[in-house]
Amino acid sequence: MIRTVIFFVGSPVEQAHFDELGIEFLSTIFHKVELWDISPLVISHYQRSFIRDQILSDKYRIFLNKDELHSSLSTLGSDSFIITPVPYHSKTFFFYHFLYKSKIPFAIFTSKRNIDVSLKSSFVSRIQRVTLKGIIRRAFTFLPLFYLAFVRKVPKARFILPVGGLRAIEELKYGWQKYVVDSTSQIIWTHSHDYETYLKINKNLLEEHQKKYFVFLDVFNPFAPEYLALHLDPVVSANEYYQKLRHFFDLIEHEYNVKVIIAAHPRSDYEHHPDYFGGRKVIRRRTAELVKEAEGVICEGSTSVGFGVLYKKPILFITMKYSNNAKAYQTLTIRSSLM
Repeated sequence: MIRTVIFFVGSPVEQAHFDELGIEFLSTIFHKVELWDISPLVISHYQRSFIRDQILSDKYRIFLNKDELHSSLSTLGSDSFIITPVPYHSKTFFFYHFLYKSKIPFAIFTSKRNIDVSLKSSFVSRIQRVTLKGIIRRAFTFLPLFYLAFVRKVPKARFILPVGGLRAIEELKYGWQKYVVDSTSQIIWTHSHDYETYLKINKNLLEEHQKKYFVFLDVFNPFAPEYLALHLDPVVSANEYYQKLRHFFDLIEHEYNVKVIIAAHPRSDYEHHPDYFGGRKVIRRRTAELVKEAEGVICEGSTSVGFGVLYKKPILFITMKYSNNAKAYQTLTIRSSLM
């Protein structure tokens, strides 16, 4: 009988993510339910300071060294169960090796929210992109995976939780999941939190927006938390990026006689920045409601585009010259062709 349930995450989380997991509700069913965060062990130069809404709960633990994690895992008994979306790669194989030694049964999430450009590209275009640097990088990425999977062994998931329908199953063949599942792994169908939100939306939540509008799904691009966490320079300056967006929104508003409202990225903090959107409304954490009542959706690369699909809205994909030759542009092209 399961008495303890531990969720593991390997990327920074906020209070909203904690709430989405339903940990407080599950705590009424199981003796112990917690969220264990191993982000500092996975992400180089991890900075917790950039997390906007930090989790304030005694059911949340963050690990700063591997010995502490190993010790904590060893305290879990046979009545424990682990659920994790942590991908298996060169920086996380220590985690899966710990799981292997602990013998604790676990389940993995698998989704298909991002499109693998390499699988959709022609053979010729893939060959044209091959470089020596790329070959070396992939060798250093995959050799440790093969080593752990076939020499030191990795645990196999007891259950697979596909989030995103049948396309999520493709990851079992092509993604990191193939290393941690086998014929004994059982599939339990589930859906994403975005779909859960879609089911709960009240029809009258946005009565204040009576005028017709398009909604832009913001990705907070020049200030993305990933840039801060990994000490990376953004691919475009804030001034250039937002100036181009404002110009495009002006064209949309003039052409279609609508307003453009910004569905701000949940980790954005535009209140601490200049007015980058030219006086337009910027609303955070109400993306589903905004999409539901919109005339159309403008998307650069947000995973919230799923709301546009669920509500059967026209979707306009945009990109900028700085990313025309990047993988992001190829992904947008393929994604738009699937709509």
